[in-house]
Amino acid sequence: MAPPPIRSRLRALYEGPDPASDRFRYALLAFDLLTVGWLVASSFLPRGPHHTTIDLAIGLVFLADLLARLWIARRPARELSSFWFIADVLVILSLLLPIW
Repeated sequence: MAPPPIRSRLRALYEGPDPASDRFRYALLAFDLLTVGWLVASSFLPRGPHHTTIDLAIGLVFLADLLARLWIARRPARELSSFWFIADVLVILSLLLPIW
């Protein structure tokens, strides 16, 4: 039996009821919490080149997550105009733009 297509697997990870999906979503939540912790803590530290590197890495992970969610969306056009999509884009831009 062939493995499910990647789109179906991603949709199952983001929306499925199985334990693997739960672990995936908990990992995303943990990453989000660590990111918030980093952003708060780094605002009190002197800015250095490692800040840009960490911000870039976080921004790229967020971008990959956003693109994956858009790809598996049943109605992608609706997602593009949602408040959360716009908020995600603004966060990603704020993390990626400082490199330029």
